[in-house]
Amino acid sequence: MTRHSITKSIKRAVVKIGSAVIFDERRGLSRERIANIVRDVAQLERSGKEIVLVTSGAIRTGLRVLRGLQADRSLEVPCKTAAAVGQSQLLRAYAEEFERVGFQTAQILLMRSDVSHRQRGTDLRRVICQLLSLHVIPLVNENDVILKEDTRERVRENDKLASLIGAKIGAEAVILLSDVEGFYTADPSHEGSKRYTLIREITENMERQAREASSGKGKGGIWPKLQAAKAAINTNMICIVADGRIKEVLTRIMAGDDIGTIFVPSEAEGWKAAVASGGVLEAQIVVDQGAKKAILERGKSLLAAGITEVMGYFSAGATVSIVSEDGQEIARGWTNYSSSQIYNLKRKHSKLLRDIYGNSAPEEIVHRNKMTLARTWTPNVLVE
Repeated sequence: MTRHSITKSIKRAVVKIGSAVIFDERRGLSRERIANIVRDVAQLERSGKEIVLVTSGAIRTGLRVLRGLQADRSLEVPCKTAAAVGQSQLLRAYAEEFERVGFQTAQILLMRSDVSHRQRGTDLRRVICQLLSLHVIPLVNENDVILKEDTRERVRENDKLASLIGAKIGAEAVILLSDVEGFYTADPSHEGSKRYTLIREITENMERQAREASSGKGKGGIWPKLQAAKAAINTNMICIVADGRIKEVLTRIMAGDDIGTIFVPSEAEGWKAAVASGGVLEAQIVVDQGAKKAILERGKSLLAAGITEVMGYFSAGATVSIVSEDGQEIARGWTNYSSSQIYNLKRKHSKLLRDIYGNSAPEEIVHRNKMTLARTWTPNVLVE
């Protein structure tokens, strides 16, 4: 399996642009680097590819602008305020550069439930696909202005957001561009450390290595990229981690050049993208041992009698994680009832559902046909 044989099948991709690619600490937002990315995307679009951009840098851009307006530059600027200013600066920069090469842009600000909720997720997919069919470039970011830092609605990492969007719109690939050259066998500064060219299994050792490398750094680093790659291959997408400062990096990746690290799913069928696209879900239904056995061993639907607890707040139609009492995720699916309804119905017989909601009410909390079981990935790793 060559890199070109993998990348040649990519028609639709979500590209995440890290702030390190387009922001310079001394000069601020780099229009030159944005122009380079834009020309690269335009070239791919003209070759028949469809590209969605998830772009970081709004808060850093906004902070620089606002501190320039203050007499005392040591004063703290709230991140929400910086995000509001930075988003407009960022959008304008991309819009002007794309107009120079003949393309229009569209801004999409969202939060976790916009992706994981069945109806809103469907609407999001429809809008993005319509934009792509019109050759308009979607620019996606998390809505930092309205989201609280500790809310469950936050995705927190644009790497993860890119994987969620990719799964939702049926992309073949997620490309994560930053100042990271790829995933290495050890700390890249250590002698003998080698870059992985192709990875088919994210091992526990890799995750431990990435966590240690990213500890104390907050956002960014290799850890969120590894988690985003894991989410991507679990939804049958390719994920590529590469240095976005390389000239024509996207065109070269698509051509099969040896840049970055490619994570590929196994030959086994991935999770159904429509269900698994919620990433790490805050909406959880905890089930007892009997319900766990019925789902895993007998292929049954989830009924109210087997539910012991409900975690998170969600409406009917949301994507939920079904977990055992020891915290193990066993399945995901679309729920027929809201969290408050399920809380009142837990441990009760299904007959009560119809007594309360009428004979047409479904007796399943999550129907088997709208459920997908958790899967373990076990292929190999190639280093070149």
